[in-house]
Amino acid sequence: MATTTIRPNGQTVSGSWTAVNAANIFTATSDNTDSSYANHPGFPGNGITLALSFGPFTVPDHAIIISLTPRIRQRRPSGGFNNSFGLLLSGVMGPETTITPSATPTTYTGTASTTRPGGGAW
Repeated sequence: MATTTIRPNGQTVSGSWTAVNAANIFTATSDNTDSSYANHPGFPGNGITLALSFGPFTVPDHAIIISLTPRIRQRRPSGGFNNSFGLLLSGVMGPETTITPSATPTTYTGTASTTRPGGGAW
């Protein structure tokens, strides 16, 4: 079974988020380096949302999507706080994963969604 990694190609909700060491937020979150990142000046844990979009991708002929698993690479700026992340599709949130980020950049894997948020096959 093949695995495909899809990276952000745009942002749909950014609020006060800014890109550090990158031209824009989606570049900072998809360039495979910890030196560029998205930053928010607000206090963590106040419902601060960053939503990223993903462009069209090609699924090989006769291939079937059986699940989607979100991943996030994050570190906490200071202190401890919980963070939730997951898949948001057409305004419906899938299973969320709650983490307490480490002080160093760490990759966290979320809950796999075997159905579309809200139900139905992929």
